[in-house]
Amino acid sequence: MGRRKILKVQERQEIFNIPADEDSLIRHYSLSAADRLEIELRRRGHNKLA
Repeated sequence: MGRRKILKVQERQEIFNIPADEDSLIRHYSLSAADRLEIELRRRGHNKLA
């Protein structure tokens, strides 16, 4: 039995390809102000590096 393809080639590329432009890289691989605030609220002594 052959494998079924759920996604079309273009759909798969949109989901799994690494963004190449600078704006997308920054948006996907940087923490937002809300992310940093959440981290600070939950950080305790036992999970700090130094």
